[in-house]
Amino acid sequence: MGFWTARQERALDEREVDALWWAWRQACEGAGLCTRVDTVTGPTVTVPRLVDVVLGPPVVLTVQLLPGQLLGDLRRVALRIAPHLGAVALRVTALGQIHARIELLGADPLDGTVGLPLPAAPGRVLLGRDETARDLVQSWADDVAHTIVQGVTRSGKSVFTYGLLSQLAADPLVTLCGSDPTGLLWRPFAGIRHAAWQVSGVDDLAAHEALLLALVEDMDARISSMPADRDTVEITPAQPLRVVLEELARSTGSPTPRRRPRTRSASASAP
Repeated sequence: MGFWTARQERALDEREVDALWWAWRQACEGAGLCTRVDTVTGPTVTVPRLVDVVLGPPVVLTVQLLPGQLLGDLRRVALRIAPHLGAVALRVTALGQIHARIELLGADPLDGTVGLPLPAAPGRVLLGRDETARDLVQSWADDVAHTIVQGVTRSGKSVFTYGLLSQLAADPLVTLCGSDPTGLLWRPFAGIRHAAWQVSGVDDLAAHEALLLALVEDMDARISSMPADRDTVEITPAQPLRVVLEELARSTGSPTPRRRPRTRSASASAP
């Protein structure tokens, strides 16, 4: 009984692999991920070769890129190919120089809430998740100079900002600074080490001025202490990274909309 069951299962697996192979070929051709050569007997179409299939779950394909193709060429058409393979999205990673690993995702990675693990790793923050279920992580001290959070009302700016601040608040290499005329932003930070570098409300305008002057003096002191062969200072608990927040009113211009890769921001309650 076990022998025949195993044979039946192998036969089903082979049919599933054959179906995936045919779907892969048709989808690549339809998405333009192929080369086409006209011959006297008609056009010859070549697609990236499917060299291995793991039925999973998850289903994983290994393909060999065509000469001249890059991993980015495959990623650009992944969302067009995915539905024909029975997937919502594809996670594409490199395997050596000319091969790619393709994992078929059965659920939308952006359907739901992205959990925010706290405390975060020192010096690094989770920004969100992209449409291939990859976490977007950034080294705040090394890679970031200026960051703009832009969007219409109710688009998630505050949720994203508090998710970011929640991670930075516990980082000993960071001090959160800024002026908040609304009196709302800094409420969760009352009584902790960041509060000395924060001013809220409009009752004491001189306090806002004093804070800005203190930040300028701190910046000037750091510039003066820079070694002659560097344009940065070492970030330490004694000399932490100053993260300064400010809010700008929206511009009156009407920028031309452009498609951006879909992402879902990481979110958490304020510390």
